[in-house]
Amino acid sequence: MDSLEIANCLINSLNFHGVLGSDELHLIKKLGTYIINFQESTESGSHWVVIKLFKDKIFYCDSYGVICPTWLSNFAKSRKIKKIIWNDVQLQHLKQTNCGKYCVAFCKANPKTEEEFRKFIKLFLKK
Repeated sequence: MDSLEIANCLINSLNFHGVLGSDELHLIKKLGTYIINFQESTESGSHWVVIKLFKDKIFYCDSYGVICPTWLSNFAKSRKIKKIIWNDVQLQHLKQTNCGKYCVAFCKANPKTEEEFRKFIKLFLKK
């Protein structure tokens, strides 16, 4: 999915505020949900992740299940946010290209608590 396809899927979603490159976090002005590409805005894009910004914490969902990147840690520090809640479960294989779809699903689920965040991740685990 490209940024336009993602934005069109979420045009009516509450608290979704846009799709950004990893170099554009300074543009974030409101609390809510943002889909971020690992590459900078001038590049073609590589991998989508989603963040949900609260006053005191950030939910970080990466379909690869890896720890949050430095650019997000730096953003959190700049906002004096000490808690980043992230998933450590791999939802997709590294060669798959479904990351945008996972981000859209996260936005539509709109988790508000850590428990809801964990329940969202469990939806994709094999039983």
